[in-house]
Amino acid sequence: MGKETELKLELSPLHINALMTHPLVSSAQLLSESVTLENTYFDTSALDLQRLKMALRTRQQGNVWLQTVKCAGQSIAGVSQRPEWETFYNGHFDFSEIEIDSVRETLDAVKVRLQPVFSTNFERSTYCYKSPTGAEILLMVDLGKIQAQGQTLPICELELELVKGDVSDLVSLAIDLANDLSLTPSDISKAERGYRLFSGVKEQPVGFVAPRQTDEMTSEEVFRCYVSACLVQWQGNLFGITAREEPDYLLQWIESQERLLAVLRVFKPLLNPQWFKHWKGVLTENLQSFREQVELDYFADQLIPEWIDLEETEASLKDLKSWILAHRATARQEMMQSPVLHQQGCLILRLLFDVRSDDIFVTTDQADATFLLKRLKKLRKRALDKKLRLKTKSPGVSFPTLLALKEYRWAVDMFANIAFGKSWLHKMNKASALLGHISAEYLLGRWQAYLQGLVATDVFLADSLQRTMLIQQRKILKKLRQQSLKGLRDY
Repeated sequence: MGKETELKLELSPLHINALMTHPLVSSAQLLSESVTLENTYFDTSALDLQRLKMALRTRQQGNVWLQTVKCAGQSIAGVSQRPEWETFYNGHFDFSEIEIDSVRETLDAVKVRLQPVFSTNFERSTYCYKSPTGAEILLMVDLGKIQAQGQTLPICELELELVKGDVSDLVSLAIDLANDLSLTPSDISKAERGYRLFSGVKEQPVGFVAPRQTDEMTSEEVFRCYVSACLVQWQGNLFGITAREEPDYLLQWIESQERLLAVLRVFKPLLNPQWFKHWKGVLTENLQSFREQVELDYFADQLIPEWIDLEETEASLKDLKSWILAHRATARQEMMQSPVLHQQGCLILRLLFDVRSDDIFVTTDQADATFLLKRLKKLRKRALDKKLRLKTKSPGVSFPTLLALKEYRWAVDMFANIAFGKSWLHKMNKASALLGHISAEYLLGRWQAYLQGLVATDVFLADSLQRTMLIQQRKILKKLRQQSLKGLRDY
């Protein structure tokens, strides 16, 4: 049995030439150029192997046929480690060399029911990179397509496979490449994409999935697990942001940044102060980069339609929607061309590299229930701090106020149930309710700023909206905010 350690990076076909001429690629040893790989994946009609997180394929490379079996492993930020068995294929499946009994017996049991389900056909160029530290890494550039049920998906990716060295060598090379190229780590294998295509599964935004936490885990392990879970959500929504119009991908991406900040806040006493300050600043700045796009999505899809329904006699509201849609389109175009968007893959890899280091911890205190309770109370106190003006009667709230509350809300969401049991879930509900009111107030403040742009074209409309709808909604939200604050302080 072999153990495959690889890192998969996706890129646009438009950037292939830039990749192939990159000094780290062009200086590497060329092992093979433009080799055609024709792969067929097999499963039962009920997809039993997929359900068991196993993959079986045959591969034709020239006159050579190979049979490969892969089992589920761990995949974080594109880095995957999984068991693999590869043997020659003579037209009949032979699983006798698989030494894990359960895997071999499962495959033998379904052998007579196996059938082709999808294929992946692509051209592969392979290079061998040798680092100054002695690590050896294969660079494989794949260009082609996945075919299933008469449908196709493109393949354009770079796979880095570790031959000699440590996982950190793999990630370090990926960072060096991503510094100059728009590369995005991906945890979705060609096989998984093929199964989705075969089953007709539509791409969906990726939500946060809480990791499993046990009493035996150290605080460092708990921290890394939660950072990894946030990284999965972060990278899982990047493709949707760049390739689709649905705002939900961007909302999930925003949530991943807020959750990461919450994890950093919870574990702050255990972390190196300089490391904490650096990544808090990086993530906060990253979070604000595309907030304008989220706000415009909200205005166009929710706020304006609601007001048009309420004020059907106000014909100018339709002109207002056109105005917002135009600004939304401009903001999206700017976002797609932003260097910040194309550096997301590099940021993910840098954080993945950093959290592997033991130097980021200054203490090894256990992240137990006592520690988590103390930290959650600290975050609640910070969210209610007078400096953030959450309890002020003045209209509107600031971004720092909103972020402080969101960090507290996500911290409770991620840790309260694990540490204290279900009886603590009502605290999360109170925080969520308050967060809803504060978010609405914040958006109304931002909306008022956008209305300033209407002054030159429709003074009456801008003045009317600010005098009626904005003032009325703010009064309601302010009252709800005070009620929620009282409930939040009571426990």
